[in-house]
Amino acid sequence: MKIKLKLIVLILISFFSFLGCNDEDKTSSEEKIHGLNEKEIVKLWGNPAGVNYFVLTEFMFEERLTLQDKFPNYKDEKILIKEMYWFKGKMKRIVWFCKKNGIWVEVDNLIHRKSIQF
Repeated sequence: MKIKLKLIVLILISFFSFLGCNDEDKTSSEEKIHGLNEKEIVKLWGNPAGVNYFVLTEFMFEERLTLQDKFPNYKDEKILIKEMYWFKGKMKRIVWFCKKNGIWVEVDNLIHRKSIQF
C-alpha cells in the first residue's frame, strides 16, 4: 500500500513538474549544479528567498519525497537536510543539501512553476 501510494505521488510530481517546466526559464547554470556546494550555488543564483532545515523522515511533503531514494538508510540514521529556494520569473527553484565533511553539498533539486502547490 505504501509503495503504491509513493509511486502514485512520484508519478504526479513528475507529471506536474513536466507541465511546470519551461525552457525559457532555465539557464545553463541550473543544469550544472549537481554536487556543487552551497556557496557555489549562491554565487551562481544569489541569495535564496528562503532556507529551511529538516530531518529526513517517512512523512515528507510530495516535493521532498525523492530525497528518500537518495538516502535509503534514512529510517536508521538522522539525516539533516538544508533546503534553499529561489524564485525566477514564474519558476521556483529548490535545492536540497546534505552536510559532507562539514560542507553543505547539493544532493537533489527541483524546478517547478510557482503556481503549483504541493
